[in-house]
Amino acid sequence: SLRMKLEGCACDVESHLYSFSFAPNPEWNELYSSQPEILAYLKKVCKDFDLYKLIAFKTEVLEARWDDDQRVWILSVKNRDTNETTVVEANFLISSSNAFGNPSTPEKFRSFEGPTYHTAKWDKNYDLTGKNVAVVGNGASGIQLIPTIAKQAKHLSVYQRTASWVLDRNNYQYSWITKTLFRYVPGLTWAYRSFLYFRKEFLVFPGLLRGGFFSKLFTKMSLRMLEKQVPNEEIRKKLIPNYELGCKRVCISDDYYPTFMRDNVDLITDPIIQVEKNIIKTANTEEKVDALILATGFTMYAYLFPMKIYGLKNVELSEHWNFDTYYGIITNNFPNFFLLLGPNTALGHNTVIFMIECQVNYILKMIKYMLRHDFDSVNVSKKAQDDFLSQLHVDLERTVFVSECQSWYKKDGKIFTLWSSNSLSYYYRTLFVKHSDFEFTKKSKYTL
Repeated sequence: SLRMKLEGCACDVESHLYSFSFAPNPEWNELYSSQPEILAYLKKVCKDFDLYKLIAFKTEVLEARWDDDQRVWILSVKNRDTNETTVVEANFLISSSNAFGNPSTPEKFRSFEGPTYHTAKWDKNYDLTGKNVAVVGNGASGIQLIPTIAKQAKHLSVYQRTASWVLDRNNYQYSWITKTLFRYVPGLTWAYRSFLYFRKEFLVFPGLLRGGFFSKLFTKMSLRMLEKQVPNEEIRKKLIPNYELGCKRVCISDDYYPTFMRDNVDLITDPIIQVEKNIIKTANTEEKVDALILATGFTMYAYLFPMKIYGLKNVELSEHWNFDTYYGIITNNFPNFFLLLGPNTALGHNTVIFMIECQVNYILKMIKYMLRHDFDSVNVSKKAQDDFLSQLHVDLERTVFVSECQSWYKKDGKIFTLWSSNSLSYYYRTLFVKHSDFEFTKKSKYTL
């Protein structure tokens, strides 16, 4: 959400949850905060904890190689201002790169001759007022963008490949009284955050289990909202998904469905067959547009791209792992390399900030253990990783994530993004390090 500066960009997790447990913010203005407010919060956290001095901005890690003789990672790092490349050594390497770093731009749209913007690379300086605009895609980003664009554009065409399940957002602003109470009543912010968290754990997550009561309830709620907000039966049919709720990311919005009742908005479900100059063609339509907006998501499986990570025997990560990890934190044959929000640790129901904090605590426990016992490298055993993955995919079978749909959760039919249960289960499983699952080596020549 920080990189995406598109119109209407906001978080779909409540503000008091989409924040660090150690840095509560009583000043959130809304239940679901916008991108500028979240960015301001993170800047404040960096300032309060004096983190700016530890951050190297405009710096790109080109590659990292494990030196098994010295037991260190050797990084090749480039300064984007000067293009100067330097070498950095580290005992431990932790990647906090996210999977939303590589926008997906289908080849057919690159021939469009007018202004083209991906939602991840939004240009606020381009004025859409009075323009004929086309938006391709209606996932989480598109659903936030489309209502705002419809109010600005002369005409908006939304090209939809697959309908999304949508639930009420019910956003509201916190009153000054509420914020004052959060600010001065001890424990109130924490209690409210806990309420939001456990509501998602015990009411929302069950809706992602196949065939359960909550799954059926959320489906009825979404269809009821659609029927209420889109009285036009022809348009409404186009907006009904043909897959189970939760197989793809469930979106939340108060104004997405009503947008299609506007006179200046068309919903087009025919596949785009050609883009020529500034004309978009389907089997039944041909439209000239002034601007093209791509809400076409990200290349999720290009994890860590374009950075190269070389582990034992000089094997490159992307050629080796197939997104196989141990609790999304460490992967076999890459010693002292840890991941934050790695494969199979994203959530479909709650805040990933909680997952990241679990992972940070786990990594710190591992490093402290190694320091106490004079170890200089750690590698998860292949058996421990395989056993974990085997149980993970058994557990995933009970969720709607594995049902039939085309989703960024999957690659070649394999769920590689999402955790298989609620986040509390992840907390308990990562609370302690099971040292028998790892291979440790003692210090030799190098001193930590």
